[in-house]
Amino acid sequence: MSTQQALSQPAEPSRIQMLRWRIIDAPQEVCIERARCLTESMRLHWDKPPLTRMSLALEHILKNISVIIREDEVIVGCRTSKLKGAPLFPENKSLWIEGDLENFDRRALQRALITQAEKGELATRIL
Repeated sequence: MSTQQALSQPAEPSRIQMLRWRIIDAPQEVCIERARCLTESMRLHWDKPPLTRMSLALEHILKNISVIIREDEVIVGCRTSKLKGAPLFPENKSLWIEGDLENFDRRALQRALITQAEKGELATRIL
């Protein structure tokens, strides 16, 4: 193959380009997994002192949260189970979550997808 032919042929996208496109094209999503784990632990240990409760909650989160390793990742690990996800922290001023629960997927800025089942779980079991 001549140099001119090689230059005129489109190059195969690199692994990094493919990862970049995958992340850029992915929708922003709300991930309730951490909030679910925190709530489970808080309910189990409601009678313990606050510091102990938070320590046990962290332990429960770390033991039970999903560990996801995606194909072709260069750096492994993510804070959420979603490709481009936003975790919720109900222990820190959760009133805004309640107030915005129905609008996550309709906001003009920072729109994030969330399923009806996840909205229901947040409203009835977590918040």
